[in-house]
Amino acid sequence: MAAFGDSNLYLRRVSQDGLLELKIEHRAAAPPQPLQLQLIVDQTGTQQTARFVVNEGEKKHNDPTATRILELLTASEQPLSSAVLREKLGVRNQTVAQALQYLVADGLILRAGRDGWRSIQTRLTIRSRSRPILWERERLSVH
Repeated sequence: MAAFGDSNLYLRRVSQDGLLELKIEHRAAAPPQPLQLQLIVDQTGTQQTARFVVNEGEKKHNDPTATRILELLTASEQPLSSAVLREKLGVRNQTVAQALQYLVADGLILRAGRDGWRSIQTRLTIRSRSRPILWERERLSVH
């Protein structure tokens, strides 16, 4: 049986320490960032009360796909397209797109035009390597 909904909530376990992730989807709106939740059980006498607390201690998204994408982009000197990332990781296009959104929101990657995506760390590394090389060329041309 298939069911359709305008609004959907997805709750999944992220780690063994009880950290949960709540994803919110709506058919007519872009999804917000997932919430990291912690289940807290309070016991008073013989009565137990359970509640969810938003875990704000962890700012960065704890998504393994996003981590793997960041590693690939950091290791690559050229921008990588979404299709290449999807092929290298063997995951669905939607999973790659969502992980890219998290990385952009966290300020870890940039869109490199039509070429694809580039890690901020890769860009800084390339700039720092090119300065001494340019300086050497200028020095040689003066003599």
